[in-house]
This record gives sequence, structure tokens and C-alpha cells, in this order.
Amino acid sequence: HESAIIKFKDQDGKEVSLYTEEFHKRSAEVKYSRIMRLGEGFLSDVQEKSSAMIGDADPKRNQIGVVLSIISQTGLRVGTKASKGETGNEGITTLSAGSITVKGDEISLDFIGKSNKRNIAFIKDKKLAQAVSQLVEGKAISDPVFDVNDSDIINTLRGDFGYPEDVKTK
Repeated sequence: HESAIIKFKDQDGKEVSLYTEEFHKRSAEVKYSRIMRLGEGFLSDVQEKSSAMIGDADPKRNQIGVVLSIISQTGLRVGTKASKGETGNEGITTLSAGSITVKGDEISLDFIGKSNKRNIAFIKDKKLAQAVSQLVEGKAISDPVFDVNDSDIINTLRGDFGYPEDVKTK
């Protein structure tokens, strides 16, 4: 099947679609081929360029650098404000201060993400830890850490990093 095999509305009125296992497999293959086309240097390139953005005088560029660095080191999802609003689940751009702990040069993340999956990650990176520490400083545990969104991230990958238009954040 190329489309949903069943569609219905859940108890909150949200439309839900279910797909066959074959559909999910084909979808995963398309995503994988898209990433492979970017080449072996893609991840290290993102890590290098995002690290260079950390500490930028422009607060938005600094935050984009932090987000991309976290994503490139953990493989966690970017997240969207719409999804956080609908489900309360987080991604990197929508993390609350209570989801991040910084101790010295180590960062730990612990949050509920897409499909109510618990995400736990640890990063050891002095520059990134200092930047994250500054971003969470003085914030309540429910306050958002970042003031950037998924569009900012994808626009940076396409514009500043020069990646193709079909690079997606989902």
C-alpha cells in the first residue's frame, strides 16, 4: 500500500493513520538512501561547522550551532513546536531546561520524545557544555532552552552548510 490502510480519529479528535510494515520499510529505505547520498563526510562536516557556530555573537546562530552539535553527536530528533504543543513530547529544539543537566564538560539529556519514547543521551564536549550551561542558566525546569525551530535548522543545513533541498529534519 502507498497510503494508509486505516485512518481514524483518536479520543482527542486527532487523525491517526496506520500503515503496512512494507510501507514503513520502503519509507526507511528512501530516508537511508537520502542520507547516504550526502556522503561519508556528512556527519563530521555537520559536527565541524556546528561547533564553529557555537559562541557566535549572534544568539540565534549560537543556538543553531548548539542544536546541530547535539543532534550530530546523539542522532536525536530535531523536534517541532507544533508537536510539543500537541503531545508535550520534546525534540532537541523544544527541550525544556529540566531535560538537560550539565556537569563540567558533560551534558546529559533525558526527555520524552516522539511516540512517547524516552530519550537518554550523554555528550562529553567542553565547548558545547559551556554553551548549554549558559543557555539553561537561570531558567525554570519547564522553560524552553532554545529560541530556534526546525525551520531554522533545516535552513542552516541547506544555506550555510550547502546541503540539498531534500534534506529534512523529520
